[in-house]
Amino acid sequence: MQRETVESRVIASIGYAATTQTLEVEFTSKKPGIPGSICQYKDVPPEVAERFIKSENIGQFFMADIRPCYRYQRIEGENGKEN
Repeated sequence: MQRETVESRVIASIGYAATTQTLEVEFTSKKPGIPGSICQYKDVPPEVAERFIKSENIGQFFMADIRPCYRYQRIEGENGKEN
């Protein structure tokens, strides 16, 4: 999935596939030189994804409106390998 880089201390990039309503989030890593985790959030409506991507505070929106509301699957861990 194609992701766009965003300005956030916690999130590096965001992608969305409307056909499957899958939101993909790449997190920043706490370890220099090591990629962060990538998670896919399922059944995210297009309007929620659009508001998330356009949000002025992406980290805050994620914590309030994405993380507690949608099931997810981690597709890559902090070591860059698939889990």
